Amino acid sequence: MATWLYFVLLFIPLLRAQVANNCFTPWNVTLQNPLHVKWDGEDRNTDVRIVVKPDVGENSKWINGCREQSENTTFSVRELRIEPLCANTTHWLTAGLVCEDNSIVGTRTFTIQTDYVEAPFNVTIDAVTNTSIKIGWKEPYSDAQITVYHVWKTKTDFAVENIYHTVPNFYEFGSLIPYTEYSFVVRAKTDTTFGPWSETVRERTKVGVPFMPTGLTADAVTNSSIVVRWNEPVPSKGPILSYEIKWGKESGTQVIEVVKSTFYKIDYLYAYTEYSIQVKATTEAGSGPWSSVLSVLTAIGIPSVPTNLTALNTTENSILVSWNAPEPANGPSLEYVVSWGDTGATSIQVSVKNETEYLADGLKPYTEYVFQVAASTSAGFGPYTKKILVRTQIGLPSEPVNLTETHVTNTSIAIEWGSPELPNGPILDYVIQFLEYPNGSISEMETKENSTTLRNLKAYTLYIIRVGARTEAGLGPFAENLEVQTGVGVPGLPTNISCAVNATSITLIWERPEIVPGVLLDYQVSWGVRGTPVSLVVMDSSTHHYDAVGLRPYTEYQFEIAARTEAGAGKAETLTLRTDIADPSSPRELTVVETHETSILLKWLPPEHPNGPDLIYSVKWVDPANNSENLETNSTSCSVTKLKPSTNYSIAIIARTKAGDGPWSPILSVTTHEKRHTKNPHFVLAMVLGIMLPLLIILLIVGFIIARRKGIFDDFRPRSREPSQEMQPPRPTIQMVPNDKIARSFTVHNFLQKVNPITRYGQAGFLQEFEELKRESPQHPTNAAKIEENLTKNRWVKILPFDHSRVKIYPDGTSNRSNFINANYIPGESHIIEYIATQGPLPNTVNDFWTVVWQQSVPIVVMLTQCVERAVKNCEKYWPASGESKLYGDIRVQTKQETMLTSHIMRVFLVQYQNQQRHIVHMHFTNWPVDGTPRNPVDFLHFIRLVREQVSERRPGPILIHCSAGVGRTGTFIAVDRLMQHLQSKDDIDIYNTVLEMRRYRPHMVHTMEQYVFIYSCVQQFIQDASVPQENIYDTVT
Repeated sequence: MATWLYFVLLFIPLLRAQVANNCFTPWNVTLQNPLHVKWDGEDRNTDVRIVVKPDVGENSKWINGCREQSENTTFSVRELRIEPLCANTTHWLTAGLVCEDNSIVGTRTFTIQTDYVEAPFNVTIDAVTNTSIKIGWKEPYSDAQITVYHVWKTKTDFAVENIYHTVPNFYEFGSLIPYTEYSFVVRAKTDTTFGPWSETVRERTKVGVPFMPTGLTADAVTNSSIVVRWNEPVPSKGPILSYEIKWGKESGTQVIEVVKSTFYKIDYLYAYTEYSIQVKATTEAGSGPWSSVLSVLTAIGIPSVPTNLTALNTTENSILVSWNAPEPANGPSLEYVVSWGDTGATSIQVSVKNETEYLADGLKPYTEYVFQVAASTSAGFGPYTKKILVRTQIGLPSEPVNLTETHVTNTSIAIEWGSPELPNGPILDYVIQFLEYPNGSISEMETKENSTTLRNLKAYTLYIIRVGARTEAGLGPFAENLEVQTGVGVPGLPTNISCAVNATSITLIWERPEIVPGVLLDYQVSWGVRGTPVSLVVMDSSTHHYDAVGLRPYTEYQFEIAARTEAGAGKAETLTLRTDIADPSSPRELTVVETHETSILLKWLPPEHPNGPDLIYSVKWVDPANNSENLETNSTSCSVTKLKPSTNYSIAIIARTKAGDGPWSPILSVTTHEKRHTKNPHFVLAMVLGIMLPLLIILLIVGFIIARRKGIFDDFRPRSREPSQEMQPPRPTIQMVPNDKIARSFTVHNFLQKVNPITRYGQAGFLQEFEELKRESPQHPTNAAKIEENLTKNRWVKILPFDHSRVKIYPDGTSNRSNFINANYIPGESHIIEYIATQGPLPNTVNDFWTVVWQQSVPIVVMLTQCVERAVKNCEKYWPASGESKLYGDIRVQTKQETMLTSHIMRVFLVQYQNQQRHIVHMHFTNWPVDGTPRNPVDFLHFIRLVREQVSERRPGPILIHCSAGVGRTGTFIAVDRLMQHLQSKDDIDIYNTVLEMRRYRPHMVHTMEQYVFIYSCVQQFIQDASVPQENIYDTVT
């Protein structure tokens, strides 16, 4: 309860004074209570000023929250209530009259002592919503009764609300603005004073649901977009998290998009379409109401694509197309543009109004036309429809063009033509009509091609030909007639052939052939003994007979007579005629087989020219007394008996045919034996030795000469061929492998006798020998070929070179390439390094191949394969074309010469390395078939001889031979060449061990049994050729 501490009323006597402004008037001032001042007196038109000043010093108006109060009021009010004063403070209250000149007169002063009150404490926020805040506090200490609490609420914009509240210690403010910060202070009030303010507490109301956005407007409207803008809701109820904008066509699907800003561009709209748009805001408390609807019409746009463009009707010359209007149209009025034309030509644009179809006429039959349609508005043309291809109906074609003959023979005419310029549809076929001029009938044929051949025509005859094309619409006009005469043909058989035959001549007579399609040039008469080469005689066309003279009697001759034109000889008439029987020649080589005391056994050979069948021999003998006897026999031997001992007889013999006797043989003089007597054995031994000893000496001398000629003693002489000192780098040596031979050799004399029974069974006769060869073939290490960097250098994974005999590439000092190449040295007949056997080069080994050729001083390269056989690449082409040059690594190769022969191709390469160059011969055998071996060995032996001729003319160095793998054909070549070299000086033949020895240096040499048998055939042919004089060998081959 408030306590009056001290009250002093100073009575100041009423002063009467007269002043110039006439302000003074008597008045009485009283203090009813510390906060209520009253006065009375004569009413005057003047103010009363009340000043309450705390006793806190003169230099400060504000100390500890206490402040000076000064307030004017009119005199007539008579009283003034003073605001509560500062607690526990002495105040001076002064009241005075305010004169017109603002001076104060008639002042009265009172002393006021206020109550002691402390500030409320522990002010807290007890509850918060988006529109209310409840605060609470603890009651403060006071020496007087607290009558009320004063709560001061302040908003961030300094709006103030004073609340006087009698509830002891809490108060709830309502109707607050959501998401707004408020400040609160509290003080207690007694009857005389307010206590100090509490500490300030601050709190923000929670977020509320926002109001609707305002100011929704459309900006930048196009035919496909609208930019929409709006303002934030007012008043704000908290941070706007997002806005939802909703738009759509009337009675259409509504699209809602969430955005952060207060504008949004709506895209992908339909042109010339009205859209309804609304916006609402969203806070943490939720979404507010939608704004008012904004209706916006998009601008007129380019129309969309017309739909369903189709061809309603087509004829040969017209097409009717139709379409549907675009949806949406994007504008109020439409016009269409039809673009059309045949494919490849410039399109035509036609404008169509108020119609959705168009007729294109004057078109070409069976032609594809392209149609497109676009719509337009005031905004411009829209896109065209997709192109449609429409083909007019099929029509009759025009005539074929450029009818011409391409090849004419005596029985055929090949013609070709171009397609019609206006086919007017698919050409089903072409109709060809032709006739023999002038009297032939029309023949007709069809074809689907642009060419054909008229066959089985008459030679040397004029034909009229025409061609027309046909479609489904029918046959079009024919092309202009083509006149072609067939070529000269071969004539028919000579007619009415007759002959006159005797023992030594035949005369043929004939007449002109009935059919001669051309100019008859001559007659060809070929004849000869049946089974032997024939002679050819050409007779003038005016000659119709031929006399063959000097013939052998009783011999069968074959005659062929043919007429010839420019086209060649016609079919020959064949006659087989035998000359008449004649006297035979004399029997040959009449010899004595045995002589006895009273008989002689004779034999002879038939006459060289029997000149007839069924020969009879007449043997005649005459003794010294000229007594003669004879006997006849059809045998070529007889025994003459009943002779006298120790008698000399003269014997001769003749042969007889039905035509007569031939000449006598030379006379043979024979003496019969004496009658036998017992002889001294020493005499007999002496006689035998006397005869045999000279004969034995002669045989030894002959044997020595033969052995020397055949080289039997060559092993006792040094080899004549050694590696050249000029070869760079020096020739390497190879490790010789022991060869434990199995005796399988033949002599030249018994080779055919022993081999023929085997060959009679074909390859099967060699099966056991070849299988044994495979079993005996050695297996040596091939480690170098299996190194990873060398794997790609092997053409076949199972054909790898032995390490001990492989060819190594010598380093050139400029690269670190591998020294490996799939190649081996093979010994020969005359040198330990006679051959290099290698595979056909791969693309990545061609440079290595030429490096080996250069380093090993190879004079000749032998190639036994084609680069490609049956679509399989057997060998990379490693040489340039004729006349050209190519660089292979550091080696340049130029093909200087290329000669193509029947069985092989011979090339000469100029090979250059740095400042050195060499000529190397390339022998390419082309007659080796894809499967098997050559049909006969003659060509192959001839090829080997030619290679050997080239070797003898060139500097030393091994022959390099390759096929594909470097073992099959390569091994066959080396084996045959070695055997041929061997047989030049020796008489033994050992094919088995020759092949086995090669296999000790390179695996799989002579890869197949067929190749092994072919070696036997080559040796057989070589032996047979050896009996022919050397100058005739090549004549036989060619």
